[in-house]
Amino acid sequence: MYLRRRLEVLFPPLLAAQRSSWEQGICTQALLECHMLGESIGNSVHAQFGAPFGFVPWLYALAHDALVRQGPDGRLAVLLNGDGKSDAGVLDPACIGSTLYYLWSVQQKHRLPVANVNTREFAFPTPRGVERMLRYILEECPRASVTRGAASRDEQLLSHRIDVVEIWSDSVYMLSPFLAPSGEWSHIFDLTSYQFKRKAFWGVGNGWVCCGIIRVLLTVFHADFGLTSEAEDEQTAPLLRKVYHILLRTIRGCLVYILPSHLFRDVLDDPASFEETNLSQMLSYTLYRLLDLHQAYPAFKAVRLSPLTDREREDWEELAQAMQRATEAKTDLWGFVRDVCGSPRFNSPGTAAEGQAWAMMMEVARAEYLWHKSQQIPTPGTWN
Repeated sequence: MYLRRRLEVLFPPLLAAQRSSWEQGICTQALLECHMLGESIGNSVHAQFGAPFGFVPWLYALAHDALVRQGPDGRLAVLLNGDGKSDAGVLDPACIGSTLYYLWSVQQKHRLPVANVNTREFAFPTPRGVERMLRYILEECPRASVTRGAASRDEQLLSHRIDVVEIWSDSVYMLSPFLAPSGEWSHIFDLTSYQFKRKAFWGVGNGWVCCGIIRVLLTVFHADFGLTSEAEDEQTAPLLRKVYHILLRTIRGCLVYILPSHLFRDVLDDPASFEETNLSQMLSYTLYRLLDLHQAYPAFKAVRLSPLTDREREDWEELAQAMQRATEAKTDLWGFVRDVCGSPRFNSPGTAAEGQAWAMMMEVARAEYLWHKSQQIPTPGTWN
């Protein structure tokens, strides 16, 4: 099968990469989405890696190390070689949150043993590590005022770093999906007022925004999380509509700059910047997930979000496919996705753990969308 062959190629470079906190998180998210695909449609993805519980042992191992390397302040996966100051991310460590939530749900469902330093049994981490990360974000995270002199925390945004107070577009992805299952709705939507210190219209920065918003929407409307009733709440629903419209505007704004190759410039409106691969992966992922929300999530309609026109739906499906093919062609024989914003400085073409992860997630999103479409789920008229 095509998906299995692609994951075989992409997986080794991802797992072999040296990773910072957000890269550990994006790695686990890629594996979690592979696992959830197998859970939902029963394909053979799980069998590829010989794991008796699908991807759960991989997820457990990655989450375990993030907790082992949790800083004294609560930030996950930051103790690389010292006291955690070498990883200055404030919100990046939250990127692994969805995996920790999932592992805890598995533990609760199957009544598996909880981790204990005095046992060698297969055991799951307690929620204490997640609680410490959440407490750090809500109580200790550096903040920046939206307006000069603002004193209220409701008028402040969360800084992306501990060494300087900066607001990054990346925060929309790193933090929002972590907060969604916790119920901290007000904090999610504060992040929609992001701003750039770097004035360049950075492609991947906009990709993080799109992917963060679509993951929040997927979390809200996924039956397993039980948040649909909150989505229909009179206070929450307007916020969801606002964020959804931000998503559509950002997608449309980015697509203006798509190149004939179906890739984008690193700085979207700068023809002198290099042709970059990862934004196409991120936007392809976003489009497939957005189309699937309209197609296969009945609860999505209840919030009365603006429907896509038939023409836009068809165009976006074609673009998602074209971007997928363009980025597939950027994969070398060793499985590395080339010409993404390259690690470690992300200002020139190269390879990166996030480039591998987004390739995997794009392929999984595509497979799930096409499977739902082939099952004729839902009946005609769901788009309205």
